[in-house]
Amino acid sequence: MRTLGFTLVFALLPLAACSGDKDASTGDSGTSATTGDDDDDDDDTAGLDGAQLYADNCALCHGAAGEGAASAPDDMATYLQGLDQAAVESQIVNGGGSMPAITSVTAAEASAVATWVLSEWGS
Repeated sequence: MRTLGFTLVFALLPLAACSGDKDASTGDSGTSATTGDDDDDDDDTAGLDGAQLYADNCALCHGAAGEGAASAPDDMATYLQGLDQAAVESQIVNGGGSMPAITSVTAAEASAVATWVLSEWGS
């Protein structure tokens, strides 16, 4: 039973890290987001670096080059197959399958990451 407990802790530990390094005292994830109103004419991702956001929030589980890692062993191209921008954003914000919701990112940050990963590994 003790071995099972250790196995579960070590299996789930990488998933906890997928949410990024968030400073609990300020709520700052280390990546600043632009603010703006919800006017459809505004580009809410302007000024956001999808590559840096990916490195900060996704690379631990998905690999720095999208090659996969222990908790997400498939490469990003496999995960992105058949997904569009909205589906990738939803996966980031809401989670699904074995991926937890990444609650440390804003909707604009999720959009910037989705744009970037689709440009890098999307079909």
